Amino acid sequence: MIGVVLGNIILGFVAGVPFGPGNVELVRQGTTKGTSHAIMALLGIMLADLVYISLVSLGGAVALSNPTVLLTLTAVGVSVLTFFGLTEIRVYFRKDTPKEKKLSSLSKNPFLRGFVIVITSPYTILFWAGVAGPLAILSGGVIDAFITCIAIEIGCILAGCVYIMLSHAGKRFMTESRKRTISLISGLCLLGFAVYLFIRGLSFL
Repeated sequence: MIGVVLGNIILGFVAGVPFGPGNVELVRQGTTKGTSHAIMALLGIMLADLVYISLVSLGGAVALSNPTVLLTLTAVGVSVLTFFGLTEIRVYFRKDTPKEKKLSSLSKNPFLRGFVIVITSPYTILFWAGVAGPLAILSGGVIDAFITCIAIEIGCILAGCVYIMLSHAGKRFMTESRKRTISLISGLCLLGFAVYLFIRGLSFL
């Protein structure tokens, strides 16, 4: 049993390492706002994952794999990533930082940003429904399925912590100019993910 749990933790860690939209947000928050903001973003990401964990544990993996569901969330995900991407690019070109107060609460709140970016990502659904879901189903009952998903989530959290530590180490080298550059890079990355998501989403039609 312990070996299975450790295996699922490793699976979650490996799945959480790739540089996706959620990790882009962790790095951006950690380098430009501070470790506490990155941790809040990670908590938002965890909450989004827990929503899908609950659905998968209760047998909702099949419903989550429905093309209509994936297409709908793809449209929402593209819109969210585009919005956040353009917001970060605007930060780079704006020279008067006080106007940052005019940004919406969604743009400023790291917890909400992390939650929304992940909850609207079809790739999050595909992972939990296509990878974690079958493992959870094979594990047995609802409790065993939940334990399997939680073990995988622990691995994902550990991967997120690695990004937070790296961004914390790099924060000491941050100047205002470099923070703006980080905002530009993260914005372009989010727009890139939006375009990629849009192209892949066409396959659900």
